[in-house]
Amino acid sequence: MECLYLVNWDNLDPKDVQSLKMNLPSSDCPAIIEVSLIHGRDICMDSSNREFVKFLEKFELKEPDEP
Repeated sequence: MECLYLVNWDNLDPKDVQSLKMNLPSSDCPAIIEVSLIHGRDICMDSSNREFVKFLEKFELKEPDEP
């Protein structure tokens, strides 16, 4: 999956999302959220982004547990 990494997620509406997938890597790497939009675009965000927790809350997801 090739993703566009967005800087501003404020304009992303949950109704525009077709699917959401979160990759949980080893403890040394950030988690990656892959979002497929109904319009055919794919966007990504990693957990090192300061907006990550806000995004999870917007989509009513939980932050991955720290090991």
